[in-house]
Amino acid sequence: GRNYSDITTLYFYGTGGATGSNIYNMQGNITANNIEIYLNNASGNTRTNVLNTNNYNITANQLKVGNSAFTYYYGRLNAGSSIIDINGNVTIYASDINGDNIINAGTSSWTVSGNWTNNDIFTASTSTVTLDGVSASTISGNTAFNNLKSTTANKQLTFTAGTNQTINDLLTLTGASG
Repeated sequence: GRNYSDITTLYFYGTGGATGSNIYNMQGNITANNIEIYLNNASGNTRTNVLNTNNYNITANQLKVGNSAFTYYYGRLNAGSSIIDINGNVTIYASDINGDNIINAGTSSWTVSGNWTNNDIFTASTSTVTLDGVSASTISGNTAFNNLKSTTANKQLTFTAGTNQTINDLLTLTGASG
């Protein structure tokens, strides 16, 4: 695998024609501080940057798909059966009407220590997302999870008002209400 933890952010970023995709295929496990996946589009173009894990694993402090400033910068992560360990936040940014920012989770297993923000598309398939770590986690945006777990003692989960979280298979929570 490759360790990119000596740089602030590992970008899967590019430019290209008006349509289609730039495909990045992982060839080994990746460790990085932050990972961002998006394409620098002109407004109105629909080209997307796609990172295929090829069933290799990702460890990072932050994962961002899309771009917070430009809703026409599109990104996609196809996670396959990878193990995705995010020691901070996962963010899927909102996109405009011409494209999408997507995480296709496949059969992957996710561990997220920070917040989960879905402002576009998360396709759960048969994946499992585990919210761990001692700090509180906020789940915002509408997300349909397959399996959602939080088994860390004293872990606080906050679900943003006005959003819907759907669990298609198994919800596992350990702790006390409060």
